[in-house]
Amino acid sequence: SPGQTEAARSTGLSAPQTMAYVVLPQAVRNVLPDLVSIKDAVDAPPAQVAHRFFAVGDRFDLPGLHAALTGSQVDGRWPALARVELREDLFAAQRDLTLSVLAAPSVEAWEKRHAKALATADERLALLRGDEGDPFIRLGIAARALNRLAAQLAP
Repeated sequence: SPGQTEAARSTGLSAPQTMAYVVLPQAVRNVLPDLVSIKDAVDAPPAQVAHRFFAVGDRFDLPGLHAALTGSQVDGRWPALARVELREDLFAAQRDLTLSVLAAPSVEAWEKRHAKALATADERLALLRGDEGDPFIRLGIAARALNRLAAQLAP
C-alpha cells in the first residue's frame, strides 16, 4: 500500500529495495494462493495458468482497480472492512475469469467466443472509470460487474 511504501522509504530503503522487500512480497502473498488454487482446479501447466491469470488482469485493468482501491481514503471500521471485501471480490473475479479462460484453447478464442458479454462489461467498466461520483462506490460496482461476468462465463 502507499503507506507501507512511504514507511519503507522513510526508513532509508531505496526504490529497488522497497520494491524487493515490500511491494513484491505483498504481490506474491496476494496472487500466489490464487494461482495455486487455479492450478489445483484445472489440468494445465503452471506457466499457462500464470499467463492467463495475468492476461485476465491486464484485460480488465485489475492492477489499476486494485491501485485505486488501495489509494481510496476510508474513514472508520466499516469502510475499511468494505475495502478489504472489495479487494477480495476483485481477486475472486480474476480467479473465476481465469478458470473460464483456461477452458478455452486460447485467450483470443475465449474473447471471440464471449465477445458480446465482454463488450457489455467493457462498456460498463469504461463508464465506471470516469470521474463522476464516489470512487469507492464505483469500485464496488466494478467488482460486482466483474463477478457477474465471471458467473455468466463460468465453464
